[in-house]
Amino acid sequence: MPEIITLERCIKEKERYAREFRTKVVVYPTDTVYGIGCDATNDALVERVFEIKRRSRTKPMSVIAPSFSWIWENFVVDEKVKEIVKSYLPGPYTIILKKRKRPFLEKVSAKGESMGIRIPAHPIYEIVRLAGVPFVTTSANISGREHTSTLEGIDDEVKSQADLIIDGGKLAGKPSTIIDLSSGRIRKIERV
Repeated sequence: MPEIITLERCIKEKERYAREFRTKVVVYPTDTVYGIGCDATNDALVERVFEIKRRSRTKPMSVIAPSFSWIWENFVVDEKVKEIVKSYLPGPYTIILKKRKRPFLEKVSAKGESMGIRIPAHPIYEIVRLAGVPFVTTSANISGREHTSTLEGIDDEVKSQADLIIDGGKLAGKPSTIIDLSSGRIRKIERV
């Protein structure tokens, strides 16, 4: 049975929950919709997220970056790209960037050359920042089903398999807009 806490408690006990973000599969609020994720460097936890969502291993997931410096260290970015990234993040965007080296988060990125990066404009980001690890971010639903802006809207099957659930109330409800910078030019992709 997962532990269910309020966002307020999570923030109040942020050091404790930052540690738990490194070892658990978490359902959590963002500035867009509810997400499910884990430490992206822990392949066993990443595999659990794929299983819970019934998601194809060939379909990549994105990560919440623990810092801008982590992005600059691990992705191909020049000064122009850095400025573009900073103009969108933090915010309701997923930025697609080319990875600097391979292998790097291969399970999360489905062995692709690029991957999606988020820094949500939401208090949950403080927990990821304190955890100090990239954190898988994908909508908290079974693949192919609707994303949700409420905890009640998440499939019971998804909730029952998580280790920790953070109730952040009703959210904005629109998935992040994708900004693809992997080719060196800006391509904006609105999701439906």
